[in-house]
Amino acid sequence: MFAPLIFGVLLNAHQQPKISLELRGVRLENAAMTLAKTFGMESLEIGPTLKNEVILVRTKDAEPEVLKANLAKVLNASWEHRKEGWRFTQTDEQKDAERKAYDKARYKFFTEMVEKSKKKLLAMPAFDEAQCKKILKELNALSSTPFKRNDNSLWRRISKVDEQSPMSRFGYRAAMRITPEVWMKLTEDNPRVVFSTRPNNMQQPFPFRVDDLLALTIQEQTQWATFAAGEPLRGPQAGSGEEESYYYLGSLNERRQPFLSKDFATITMTIELSSQSLEFTAYDAKGKTTVNTSINGYESSDEDYNYDYRAEFEKMKKNMVKVEGDAAEYLDLISPISLTGRRPSKRAPISPSLLQKLLNPEKIDPLSIAAPDVYLSSIQTPNVVMVMNDNQKGSRLPEFKDSRFSRFNPSNIVDADGWFLMSQPNPLAMRKMMPDRKKLGPMMRFVHENRRPLNLEEQANFALQLPWNQDNSYQYQSHLNLVANNEVENYNGQAPLRIYASLPVAHRERAKKGGIPFSALTDQAKLEIFRAIFFSNKWESRVQVNWEAMNGSDSKLQQQIQEMQELVYGGIYEEKTFVLPNGLTNELMVTIEDNSSSQLYCGRPEPSGEEDFYGDGRTMPASSLGEYLFKLTNPQRYRYEFQAYNKIDENNIRCASQRSLTIKMKLSNMMFISWNLNQTLLTDPTIYTAKTLPKNVLDEIKKGYEQAEKYDKQYGEYYNQGGQRRTNPPPQ
Repeated sequence: MFAPLIFGVLLNAHQQPKISLELRGVRLENAAMTLAKTFGMESLEIGPTLKNEVILVRTKDAEPEVLKANLAKVLNASWEHRKEGWRFTQTDEQKDAERKAYDKARYKFFTEMVEKSKKKLLAMPAFDEAQCKKILKELNALSSTPFKRNDNSLWRRISKVDEQSPMSRFGYRAAMRITPEVWMKLTEDNPRVVFSTRPNNMQQPFPFRVDDLLALTIQEQTQWATFAAGEPLRGPQAGSGEEESYYYLGSLNERRQPFLSKDFATITMTIELSSQSLEFTAYDAKGKTTVNTSINGYESSDEDYNYDYRAEFEKMKKNMVKVEGDAAEYLDLISPISLTGRRPSKRAPISPSLLQKLLNPEKIDPLSIAAPDVYLSSIQTPNVVMVMNDNQKGSRLPEFKDSRFSRFNPSNIVDADGWFLMSQPNPLAMRKMMPDRKKLGPMMRFVHENRRPLNLEEQANFALQLPWNQDNSYQYQSHLNLVANNEVENYNGQAPLRIYASLPVAHRERAKKGGIPFSALTDQAKLEIFRAIFFSNKWESRVQVNWEAMNGSDSKLQQQIQEMQELVYGGIYEEKTFVLPNGLTNELMVTIEDNSSSQLYCGRPEPSGEEDFYGDGRTMPASSLGEYLFKLTNPQRYRYEFQAYNKIDENNIRCASQRSLTIKMKLSNMMFISWNLNQTLLTDPTIYTAKTLPKNVLDEIKKGYEQAEKYDKQYGEYYNQGGQRRTNPPPQ
């Protein structure tokens, strides 16, 4: 008679009671103790690849094994019970699967890019007489179309015209010949590859033939030149003033001459991991750029170009999730959207409660401050397990469930059987974008405790601790900016900071005194300079002409420098792999120039609306303030100074010191590459007006004022009767 009772006791002893749990955006490493207690484990170790993952969990009366299984699913991990205790980790097979999935996603993207190029080209009409006349008609219509601010439809129409150009067609045809394996050459350690029809040691040979493509492109351009002979059309006027400029109607409108075979003496194709696009550039035999075109892997739609910010914002306001307390303050801090139509001129002090959370990201993850209030309150399903990334911390909307946002915030979502599960599609890529909280914490506290802008040495030291990948380093900076003193301007890129940090003090002093040869640098410095030059895009780490070499030089050398200038600005030396065909060699020299000076820090007037807010202040020499004050006396001639971007508050001026360092890599007597480091430090707590500054500063202001007045008189009076324009306006 006791057998059923004994069986029931034994059954209950083996059945775990249901559990409830809420983890509001916690790093998995910090959640280990809570998870162990919830599941009745004596201890729980988190595997190394999972420690920095952030999870949101909400369960009520759930089966323990179901919750464990769902945690393992969204994190692609396994629960392992060993002699020393439980472990939540990734097996070698799971890590390998993530790597394969990451490569598969990249391969798919590049395959789609080739297919898009094919579809784009097939959809284009033949470039014949009828098409040329149609394009000319559209350009004429664009030229007479009034430009309306906040209306992007004009740009879309110009873009559609340029997509029809022979060179653009060349790009699409070439893209169709690129196999995904070519794109897969790009890696985080080698994020930029340059192919050339005449490759040097720093380039790779073209992966396909281009002769037939060039012949077709030359033929089409000749057709265009026949029907489009004459001067390019001028675009709509950019404003109503007589000195306003005109908008650019695209490269097809500008180029109305035929191509010649000599225009394509050398062709390069550049692919970059960060932009996921390809760029073609053609050079003639002298190295001058003749034409270029680029193809982007992301497809834009007419909807993107006709985006009505105000209308969309009103919709967003209606759908925003209501948050309160620290969560609301945090969202206002990291994504300052004005719900009243007016932005404050200065950021309000951070509350003590929120500040403590910001300063301790190792314990209280930034994602746990606001995101759970938005995300968890948006999900009706009772049980939730989510893995989050750093880009999701500032959301005010449940957009993670909206398919319209899927390309901006992709995720894998399952909503069934009472469980809402969200995992990241490419964990390897997402983890690279998640700041290491153990490195971030000391930086946050250091910045806050100093309550001043970090000096260049401190900035450089932090930069060297961050991941090299420049696409990811901004994630750290976005957090540091929350507690930084942003009273003055500080614009320093990661590349020059890392170079500066990798130079020991003795090397810095040697570089300042006369220069240090590349061969004497540390391996770290050599690596950072290599990355800064060869892995930067076209407009970063640009080659510059040494104008000082022209002083006292003979006419022959001056001519050589002028010819060099044409190749540096609009020629083959815009591409660094041509400047340094064999890479960095030991005879190159590194120097540091110190151009620090006394400055004035001028505050901004109070904004009257969102459009009037352009920053916290301007730094300028005293003489420049004098020039500014003179121009204010002549508003008709110097309207530029009255625009919101240039206005300053004459009653809010501080004395400051601007530290300015220029790191130069000398390539030859005529060329160099440089990186700048700048920092403004307030040197006097007194707030002055333009009339109460110290006498020595007022003397410099007076000189600047008089100099501007002299220039103004030199360039004559201003007459605007009958629509006349001054032929020699004074310098701006």
